[in-house]
Amino acid sequence: MQKQLENFNDLANRAVFTHDDTRVIAGDWSGEVRVWELKEGKRVANLVANPPTVATRLAVAEKTLGEVQLAADAAVKELAVVQADATAKGEVVTKSQTALTQAQQARAAGDWQR
Repeated sequence: MQKQLENFNDLANRAVFTHDDTRVIAGDWSGEVRVWELKEGKRVANLVANPPTVATRLAVAEKTLGEVQLAADAAVKELAVVQADATAKGEVVTKSQTALTQAQQARAAGDWQR
């Protein structure tokens, strides 16, 4: 034996090598199709031999869209809070810079009291 690839859950019925002998593609009776690269003997992909119907894929896509929309709405609300906080902190910085400038001008003018 040169390589041991992981077993299928059902009886394997066919295996073929790719044109360059770097991968093997095999399937079992349940319809599972796997791709392994031969150098390391690791699985690199599962191919869908029996894809879901368009209606099923659409239902999954709609469910995913709903979940993503909820996450996006939550992110927008969180962004609004962060922006408000940033604006408030920016105003504090602006007031502090103004006070610093006034203090520096007063000191330069000799109005500074110790």
